[in-house]
Amino acid sequence: AEFWRWWERKLIAHLARKIDSLDALFQLTHDGAGWSARLAAQRTRRNALEIRDEYMRRMYTGVTVNLGHLASRLILTFVAKGQTEVDHATFRKTLYLAVKRVQKEPSVQLHRGLKNPEAYSGLVDGECRRLDEFIDTTVSMNLLGTGNARYRFLPKLCQEHGFDVIRLENLVAVYANEVAPISGVTRSVERAIEETPALDDQTLAEMRFDDELRAYAWDRQYFSRPRYKEINEQETATESGEPFLFLPEEGRKELGVVLVHGFLASPAEARPFGEKLKALGYPVIGVRLKGHGTSPWDLRERSWQDWLESVRRGYAVMSAFARRICLVGFSTGGALSLRLAADCPERLAGVAAISVPMKLRDRNMIFVPLVHGTNQLVRWVSSSEGIVPFRRRDSEHPHINYHNVPIRSLYELRRMVDELEERLPDVQCPVTLIQGTDDPIVGPEGAELIHKRLGTSQKKLFTVPSTRHGILYEDIGDTQEMILSFLAALSSSDRPDRATFADTLWLTDRLIT
Repeated sequence: AEFWRWWERKLIAHLARKIDSLDALFQLTHDGAGWSARLAAQRTRRNALEIRDEYMRRMYTGVTVNLGHLASRLILTFVAKGQTEVDHATFRKTLYLAVKRVQKEPSVQLHRGLKNPEAYSGLVDGECRRLDEFIDTTVSMNLLGTGNARYRFLPKLCQEHGFDVIRLENLVAVYANEVAPISGVTRSVERAIEETPALDDQTLAEMRFDDELRAYAWDRQYFSRPRYKEINEQETATESGEPFLFLPEEGRKELGVVLVHGFLASPAEARPFGEKLKALGYPVIGVRLKGHGTSPWDLRERSWQDWLESVRRGYAVMSAFARRICLVGFSTGGALSLRLAADCPERLAGVAAISVPMKLRDRNMIFVPLVHGTNQLVRWVSSSEGIVPFRRRDSEHPHINYHNVPIRSLYELRRMVDELEERLPDVQCPVTLIQGTDDPIVGPEGAELIHKRLGTSQKKLFTVPSTRHGILYEDIGDTQEMILSFLAALSSSDRPDRATFADTLWLTDRLIT
């Protein structure tokens, strides 16, 4: 009814009473038919086309848009603009920008591969499996050529193919046509092409941080499914596990800070100190280690390399807002910070590592590899999740930490510490270590081992009288002031390899040299 005017409906209804066969219907267009019949035929044809177009629009509007759709639309848009090739970096950055734009289009239905940043990670400056598979397919179809870090758009992209073979001959055209009626997709791709040349590092970093927020929301939703309910209902954490980014209003700063929380915790553990740093004018990012702040089931699926990649991503974001960066990590976050420092990333000014779990007091940790191996065996031969998939643990901060500890995660923690011990000689930046004297979780001899094996000569180990593990969160023994002093020393140096510890000499009564 929405396609017919009132008089058209009356005219068609009048003529319909005179039509008693298909032949009579088709005779409406003949010259012998009256003017009303010819007019009705004309309006019917016009409305039929409109109905067809609207049907197609609504059908394709329901398409779930994926990365292949965006890449195909991008390729054909480049071709339509007269381009015959594009360098890899520009194409990948433009495609990433199109992803970020289409995520803000409420009318576009997105495939989970565009909702979960883990699925398109590495799109800008790394490896993205989904894009690589798409490119390999287009190359095998002779649609794209690749070489010298450029994509070449081959003539076959513009060739016509029959409906029965086009999926075999030109997948780019198929994908692009599927989303052609979706204005939000077209708009996102066009904007991405326009904006990419002027895209600056800070805008790109803000998009990457948006990915961190989206990843948190995705993981939290995914691991809230009924199958995870029993463990989730035992959890006591109430603080948000979202990562945070605090930026000063005026431009790039000399020194930025990457805060890394501990095992079983979330960015909420580092947030109070992050707010203090923000008040002092430091740009700060509080990273969320993968698997944390959502569900113990999520943590169970992650390796220590996943945690390290979380720190790398946070470091990459902060690189856009500060000329040099200090990693500040608590417990496992401290270990990961030192491990990243062993790779000597650009802009690294120093590391402050607090309560690093090099030596754990829990003697049951020696059985973790055995239990983990048994769990794996049980999972391989049955549908069970293992004999002991989780271990309950009381926490100093139950409103932040997981109550259930995945055995697999304890195994990953042990593997990460072993890796760190091997790489400590590669750490060449200034390092401040802080350790509680009577830490119930971490033995102080571990801090001494780290101090001894560090490759840098610019290293200090401070001890804090404490029977608690969370000395950073609770600010025991002026732990936060020690870190602030270290940051001030790094900020005052002209070069990251010339950092001085003069500003920390007031702590000599707690210093182990």
